[in-house]
Amino acid sequence: MSEQKLQPLQELKVLAKTIYSGQIPPSWKKYIVPPTMDITQWIADLKKRLEQFEKLMNTTEWQKKGVWLGGLLFPEAFMTATRQYVAHNKQAS
Repeated sequence: MSEQKLQPLQELKVLAKTIYSGQIPPSWKKYIVPPTMDITQWIADLKKRLEQFEKLMNTTEWQKKGVWLGGLLFPEAFMTATRQYVAHNKQAS
């Protein structure tokens, strides 16, 4: 087999070894987490974030019920979009 065809298998082995050792694979770190967080905690945290996204998608008046800003993947972008939305509705700059 060529070297190119073996590369995905090698990547999978490295991924499995990282997870088995209790560490978070670097490619999974799309948002900032404490450096001491292990894979079990990371999965629980991701679950909470996904549950919030589901709640936001299924709730028409989510603004009145609150949002866990830290649970968003990019809270800064959410805040910017919210400010723009309110400014547009209020016809303000």
